[in-house]
Amino acid sequence: MATPAAHHPHPHGPIRYGVIGSGWRTQAFVRIAEQLPERLTLEGVVTRSEARVDEIVENWQVPGYTDLDRFLDRHPIDFMITSTPFAVTPVVIKDLVSRGIPVLAETPPAPDVESLRDLWSAVGASGLVQVAEQYPFHPGNVARRALLDAGAVGEVTWAYVSSTQ
Repeated sequence: MATPAAHHPHPHGPIRYGVIGSGWRTQAFVRIAEQLPERLTLEGVVTRSEARVDEIVENWQVPGYTDLDRFLDRHPIDFMITSTPFAVTPVVIKDLVSRGIPVLAETPPAPDVESLRDLWSAVGASGLVQVAEQYPFHPGNVARRALLDAGAVGEVTWAYVSSTQ
């Protein structure tokens, strides 16, 4: 098993992270590092197939791996992002937490309520897992919230908002 890297933000350099998974969402994590190189460094992507590794290296110009241990041995990171299908995400999160690695998990982190409860039972107390929920920050939702906060529709006592990609 790989030795865990130091997991703290660097006062003198960018925060280093890796991504497990190589789907369309991973592209956002690649672009973020490209746009903020003084703050973030994407150390690499771990995926299942060698063919996908070749595409990652060619298209995104970041290191690609099929083996998490190999990635961790070669790249110091502050945290990992799971960009995996939610059916496998709980397994990935549990593995990372067992290694002492902080995790930023995409939503949903598990496929159903039972799996979520199992995941929480396994890793909840670790303090190493953050589940990203970006929908409150979508521009439309931010604008709606601003109107509510400004009192534009009177006193609000209840709201139901549904939003997705």
